[in-house]
Amino acid sequence: MYNSCREIKESILFEILSGYRYRNGERVDTIRECAYRWKVNPNTVHKLYKYMCDKGILNTQIGKGTYLTQDVALIESFRLDIAHYLIMNLHRKLSDLNCTDKEIVEMISFYIKT
Repeated sequence: MYNSCREIKESILFEILSGYRYRNGERVDTIRECAYRWKVNPNTVHKLYKYMCDKGILNTQIGKGTYLTQDVALIESFRLDIAHYLIMNLHRKLSDLNCTDKEIVEMISFYIKT
């Protein structure tokens, strides 16, 4: 299903940041609920939640749960940082396949138009 722990973390992170499953300020799944749903070790989810808490994206309230921040600007900034990271990695991988920058731009432009 997933090739790496990184892919699992990215999928969970995307789910949280996309706004599709959770709204700002809303309680997110517990670590166990998330681990069960994604069929991963709870330690994997714990590390991701801790990382997101350290960044201020999630806030844990003892006895109440973990909540997505209400800070829209923080979420947007974090989302854009992730997007830049993904584009940088895509560019590196396509360059490793000997694709020129021009070819990469053409490929991306094709998918943006469709």
